[in-house]
Amino acid sequence: MKFVFGIDAMPNLYEIAEKLPPEAWKVLVRRVKHQVKTEPRQRPENVKQQVVEEREYKDIRLVKEHVAEFTYQPGKCQNAYRVVVVWKELEVYEGQKKLFDDSLCFFYITNVEGKPVEEIVFAANDRCNQENLHSQLKSGVRSLTARWTAY
Repeated sequence: MKFVFGIDAMPNLYEIAEKLPPEAWKVLVRRVKHQVKTEPRQRPENVKQQVVEEREYKDIRLVKEHVAEFTYQPGKCQNAYRVVVVWKELEVYEGQKKLFDDSLCFFYITNVEGKPVEEIVFAANDRCNQENLHSQLKSGVRSLTARWTAY
């Protein structure tokens, strides 16, 4: 049985991620959501962003994502597992003023070997999106209550 689970961003995992050498990190390039089959349309004006800036709401913007992996053995486990970490570089704005830079990590623990770290992240993200869809559509239809992913 192969699995990919999100794991809590505990201080010891952050510590391990921070100690990884710079060459262990790669820039994570997200997949294209869909291919345009006709001519691309011009994007409409971003009205929401204007409202956020005018009302001076807090705005967190993603700058870049990096991905790396390391081996980790949770305290009550007999085996060591592969942990994939996504480090997100963020900028925090209030209105149009930049307040500070921030970062955030997401950790995924898996026993899937031989797959690139990007594929592990995308599989975990796809599963999360599917779980959200199921929870929203869950209206007594039992066929939507479970899902598994084959690797």
